[in-house]
Amino acid sequence: MITDNTDTIDAPVAVPVIKKEEKPVAKTLKEEEGQVIVHCTYRSGFSADGIRIWKTTYLFDKHSHHKSKLIHAHNITISPEWTWLQPNTTHRFTLYFKPLPKGCKSFDLVEKIALQNAFAVSNIERNETDVYEVEIF
Repeated sequence: MITDNTDTIDAPVAVPVIKKEEKPVAKTLKEEEGQVIVHCTYRSGFSADGIRIWKTTYLFDKHSHHKSKLIHAHNITISPEWTWLQPNTTHRFTLYFKPLPKGCKSFDLVEKIALQNAFAVSNIERNETDVYEVEIF
């Protein structure tokens, strides 16, 4: 029988130091893509009411010919579908637009349609966040 006479030595074990990398902070949609976000509040009338948004809704820079296209709508239907509301209720929805030019100071939100009662909000003052709250009647 052969035995191993090798002595074991308790040596310190080298543990590699793994530098913890800082995780990148998640960017908001606004920061990532430069979108303009408009939170809208709509109040229905005394009878049942239907609302919808058209793809031809834009943000128009007040001091240039630039228009920012609607790219997404949340909690409201896109024409020809309708979002039906009960009488005397408040409905909130959010619209996402392509970026405005850096030099834009104010803009209008306009639904360009050939029908009455198009959504429109004039003279919205630009802010640093490009996130806005508007009321639509």
